[in-house]
Formats: sequence, C-alpha cells, structure tokens
Amino acid sequence: MRVNILLIIKIVFWIWLAVLLFLTYFPQLPTAELEIGDEIFRLDYLGHLIFYFVLIVLFILSRLELLNNKFKKLLLFSLFAGIIFATLTELSQNFIPGRTYNIFDLVYNCMGVFFGLVFIYFGHRKNLFYFSAWCGWWFR
Repeated sequence: MRVNILLIIKIVFWIWLAVLLFLTYFPQLPTAELEIGDEIFRLDYLGHLIFYFVLIVLFILSRLELLNNKFKKLLLFSLFAGIIFATLTELSQNFIPGRTYNIFDLVYNCMGVFFGLVFIYFGHRKNLFYFSAWCGWWFR
C-alpha cells in the first residue's frame, strides 16, 4: 500500500491551523513564566515562535509541487500571508474576553514565520524536501 505523503502533509497542516486558531481564540489561557535573574520571560512567546514556524513549514511543504517551478514566488507569498495572518489573529484577540493584543506575541509570530522560511530555503537548496529520495521507501 502506497501512502501519498503530500496528502498527509496537507491534512497535518489543516489540523495544525485548527489547533492554532483554537488556542488563539480560547479565552484566558494561563501563561507560564520563567525567571532569569531579575527578568521574567513568558514561555508562551516560545510557543508562538514554534507554532508559526511549524505552520509556515507545513504550508510550504503542502505545496511541494510548486517548489521547483515557483519557489521564490511561493516563499514571498508565504512571507506576506504569514505576517498578515499573524497580525490579524493577534489584533482580533482584542474582541475575545480575557485576551488582548500583545506586540511581543506578534513579534514572535513573525519570527516563527521568518525562521520557517529560512529553514525551507536552505532545505530546498540542499534537496531535503524530495520525499521520494529520502523517505519515499518508508511509505510503500
């Protein structure tokens, strides 16, 4: 039985997006904090970075058929779409009870998008995303 890896990536992308939106609009989520000397670092910032990193990587990988022909256009579109999506979700939290707009959340969202694009860019240059070459045999 052969599994379509592109279909699996697309399904995982939509599930990841749904979880991200659920967490974005869930009222009054607790935030864990880490004390480093006199400074306090909110651990949810790391969560923002990771969630948007994975989101942008899954988005681009779900469009593997475009990686060869329209790679630069896909990266540029992903950059703008990721930043606009991050901004809109952060701004819309003003309308959720117990949630507010936080510029640092937005900064970490955008950092996740940027690092995801850098990961994809260098991975594409090293041919890491040709699944038939390195893991296609696993899904036979």
